[in-house]
Amino acid sequence: PGSFAASAGNAECEVCEAGSYQGQVAATTCNVCETGSYCLEGASSPVPCPAGRRSNHSIVMQSENDCIVCSVGTFCSTGSAVESACAPGTFSDEPEAAACVKCRAGTFQKAEGATECRACVA
Repeated sequence: PGSFAASAGNAECEVCEAGSYQGQVAATTCNVCETGSYCLEGASSPVPCPAGRRSNHSIVMQSENDCIVCSVGTFCSTGSAVESACAPGTFSDEPEAAACVKCRAGTFQKAEGATECRACVA
């Protein structure tokens, strides 16, 4: 795993390049890293971006540093391909959120992607 032989009968295997992986024995190619993950050189499987970060679709992802920090008003679970907007009744006021926070009692939020909750008017 993490390597391949370009043709059957090769005496030596080549290591999969960063951005690709191979989890099988006796493989002849490496697989492109999966969306929401990065692949280090010699990877036998993709590693998901951590919670609060997501895929960078403009590059071949080769390390955790390639994962993009999710914006305020959104969250990203582990292995996210895209940001998800916070649902009504929740908010995220800091970047890199793994989950949105529920509005406290006496406050509300009716829009998606909120960065704060508003006080209820009596």
